[in-house]
Amino acid sequence: MRRNESGFTLIEMVIVILVLGIMVATVSISIADINNIKRDMAARKLVSDIRLAQNLAIGRHTNTWVAFDIAANKYTMYLENPFLLGKANRRVAKEPLSQAPFIVELGSPTDSPVMLTFVEIGGTPEVHFDKYGFPTNADDVRLTVPGTVIINSTRKLVITPETGRLLMEIVP
Repeated sequence: MRRNESGFTLIEMVIVILVLGIMVATVSISIADINNIKRDMAARKLVSDIRLAQNLAIGRHTNTWVAFDIAANKYTMYLENPFLLGKANRRVAKEPLSQAPFIVELGSPTDSPVMLTFVEIGGTPEVHFDKYGFPTNADDVRLTVPGTVIINSTRKLVITPETGRLLMEIVP
């Protein structure tokens, strides 16, 4: 006489484990893709923000700066104070739409998928655009070599010396 036992067969268990393995692999790949997308979007936003700083300098016939802080994983855009000229009196720019201070925090320096890993702009961590849109370093010295900002050792932003033209490259 056969008893009515409840439970799973070995084949059912193997199928469930196989399906779970496929789901975990798919989620892992998706998370890696999301982090790559975040890095790419951060690099594109940085390019856009530096272009904005250059265009503001030309359009307002004033000085603008973008200062990078690798330790805090952020950058800040500054505008020259029209009443007190010079870098010493500069003020934090405002975001065009929200009018919030133009400080872009890329995430926690310890666990963010987007990290500033290298900044070298004429020996300083800052780019300055004069009223004609020409790039200089933080000490107001014209760039003689391209300025470089690297995000996560995978996205490289290059600021050309003569024009301030921006190029974004994928680092292999």
